[in-house]
Amino acid sequence: KLFYDRERYTVSFNVDGGSAVADRIYKFGEAFELPVTTKQGYAVEGWYRSSSFDAASKVNAGDLAGTSFEDGTLYVKWAPVPVDFKVEHYKQEIDGTYPSVPAHSATYQEYTDTVVAAADYKTDFAGFTFDSTSPSVTVLPDGSAVLVIKYTRNSYNVTYNFGEAGGANTVTLKYEENVDLTYVPSVTVPNKYFAGWYTDSTCTTEVTSLATPIGGTTIYAKWADNPSYTV
Repeated sequence: KLFYDRERYTVSFNVDGGSAVADRIYKFGEAFELPVTTKQGYAVEGWYRSSSFDAASKVNAGDLAGTSFEDGTLYVKWAPVPVDFKVEHYKQEIDGTYPSVPAHSATYQEYTDTVVAAADYKTDFAGFTFDSTSPSVTVLPDGSAVLVIKYTRNSYNVTYNFGEAGGANTVTLKYEENVDLTYVPSVTVPNKYFAGWYTDSTCTTEVTSLATPIGGTTIYAKWADNPSYTV
């Protein structure tokens, strides 16, 4: 009697950054078993005889040694999976800087290696404008990517109306910037003195403090009669 050993095939596995897989020896006709490897942010799409992953070179579970594959290397093809990334929104301070703590943050999911744009995740903040120069980021496998979105503070006009003295002075201030209520008009009214700033032209409600509102505002000078003295 003659006895013949089955041919043996040594297969190594290129895991492309995944967890290591030991070489394996298959006998002729033995069914292929999918090796187990993991890579953060990815899932195994398949194993291929070609590093270019052409469809004809794919080796599936159950394929037979000596028929579908022989000695050589099999290459894993990774498919990205959804992972977390964070979006942080920062509103500009009055002095033009940005705070270290975001005004709002939220966590989203997107596929690993996806480039996410700030414009797609912007929100609306009253008195602020989205900064279109906020850079995009690439979603990282470990979920550590942070998309920073900035918003510039709007400017509005505040008008000092001089009332019966005639004239006005308009200044441009940042949203929520304090209005200078110590400002005194350069014009005067005969026999009267400047008596403060008011919210209305009839001077019924005095302004004691004022932060620049959305859309700006106008405040009005009140002129009071000079006191008379009897000698």
